[in-house]
Amino acid sequence: TSTVNGKVPTSVSNNNRRKFSRMDDNMMILGLQEFGQKNMEQIKVHWLPRKTVNEIKHRYKNLTCQRVHDNMVKSWK
Repeated sequence: TSTVNGKVPTSVSNNNRRKFSRMDDNMMILGLQEFGQKNMEQIKVHWLPRKTVNEIKHRYKNLTCQRVHDNMVKSWK
């Protein structure tokens, strides 16, 4: 990782990640019910405007993989 004046730029830093709250997960479920799992762009526009499409895709993938305990999103799937 490159540095600028001895500091890691925020766009590169892991601290720049925005965490998903339980409310975000609920909004994702509403979006999944309305648009399905193939239309993350619409879920972003209508339900999670502060998240990027990639953040939503990764959250969905992480919550629905086999090794994760049962959760609301996994139950929806």
